[in-house]
Amino acid sequence: MNWLIKIMGSWVTLLVVLVAVYGLYRYMNPVAVARFALTVEVEVDGKLVSGTSVMEGRFWRQHAPLGTPYQSSFQGEAVVVDLAGRGLLFTLLHDEFYNADAFMLPERVFKRTHQIPRDQDVPVESDTRLTQRLALEKLTGCADLKPEEWPLLVRFQNPLDPSTVEKVDRNNLTASFGRRVALSRMFICASEKPLNSQISRVLPWLAKMSGQPLIKGKSGASTIEIPLAARLDDFAFRRTQ
Repeated sequence: MNWLIKIMGSWVTLLVVLVAVYGLYRYMNPVAVARFALTVEVEVDGKLVSGTSVMEGRFWRQHAPLGTPYQSSFQGEAVVVDLAGRGLLFTLLHDEFYNADAFMLPERVFKRTHQIPRDQDVPVESDTRLTQRLALEKLTGCADLKPEEWPLLVRFQNPLDPSTVEKVDRNNLTASFGRRVALSRMFICASEKPLNSQISRVLPWLAKMSGQPLIKGKSGASTIEIPLAARLDDFAFRRTQ
């Protein structure tokens, strides 16, 4: 019986040591978690309508001998605005060229507004990227996006058919949705609300996709010839990691 007690004691000791080592590792290598809400406001027939999506980015430093020194993950959905019978407006997580990525949006905007340290404000002995991401984690407040920071806007002629996706001119919503429709404002806020998980209700085909183009493009076609649906993937609308 004593031998069993000794073995159990050894396992408990090992477990305590492993937990302590992991705790020290996490203390020395913190994971910065930033949750934020992106809100899009549109004026329709003189009335303001809006949609909001709560997203979350995680960022940490890794000490791998090869590859990038950082790792990150992101969860979020495109912002959906119901334009009061005129259709649905989608504000994407990235465009067809993977620019204007939503993961980088809070860092870019809040650095501009000086709500987190700019690159030149971080002490040279500190890790600039991690310092800024940890500052995002503690941030409170909001900031308006400049027009050049606005993500790509799209609509679907038929939300049940991904091939019908179309770009929306941010400066001319009337062309896509009719008269007296105009983009009013986009702003971003630190948030503690639950992440959105509703976009599959309006785009049910998303549930069957994972990192795939909305439709298959023709091989050998030039960028100009490739339709938008073949240049956008489902990650522009929803990301789960």
